[in-house]
Amino acid sequence: MSGYEVKGQTISLIAGAAVAKADRFKPVKISGNNTFTISTVAEDVVIGVVQNEAKLGEAAQIMIAGVTMFTATAVVAAGAAVGTWGIALTGATAIGDIIAVKIK
Repeated sequence: MSGYEVKGQTISLIAGAAVAKADRFKPVKISGNNTFTISTVAEDVVIGVVQNEAKLGEAAQIMIAGVTMFTATAVVAAGAAVGTWGIALTGATAIGDIIAVKIK
């Protein structure tokens, strides 16, 4: 694991689906009024990265600015773009690696 965080700005949103431990540090998108779900496709408009577990209907912390830990969805080099929303500060050699990403 080469991820680290520099806490930036977070907001609370309501989970539109359960967020399991394995879902922490994944990108999220808005799914309705004040709700979010995990982003699953590159075309999603990512608003930040979920920081904690939450049951359906519970609030979760979403980091929208700063440096966050991120669960890599592909091999990525340090300095590479992460979707349209971030820049990898550390690299991932395998899917599932936890890396540091600066949120744009």
